[in-house]
Amino acid sequence: MDPADWSDLTIYGMHACENAVVAPAEALNMSVKKTHWDKVEVADRLHKEHNLPDIADLIKELNELRKGFAYGEMTIDPSMSAEYIAGGVEHYLDAVSDLLKRDQT
Repeated sequence: MDPADWSDLTIYGMHACENAVVAPAEALNMSVKKTHWDKVEVADRLHKEHNLPDIADLIKELNELRKGFAYGEMTIDPSMSAEYIAGGVEHYLDAVSDLLKRDQT
């Protein structure tokens, strides 16, 4: 198995999660600002109000790791394995897909 490319994982994982927050929020007529922190708050609301998985902490960690890898100044070490992060992103995307399918019926 190849070692994890943390730079790719963090940037693409964070953007996948943030876009997966925006999609159901817009479908549910929730306002979403373009800031990272607003998307974290919306993710928390989606979790509490629509039973989507809780990914607020994952988004926060991915953003902090992404900045560290991009700028070469790590402020934190990953608290999760690459496999756990990828699995969390996939699980959230599946849950959003299910929610959007239910919302269309």
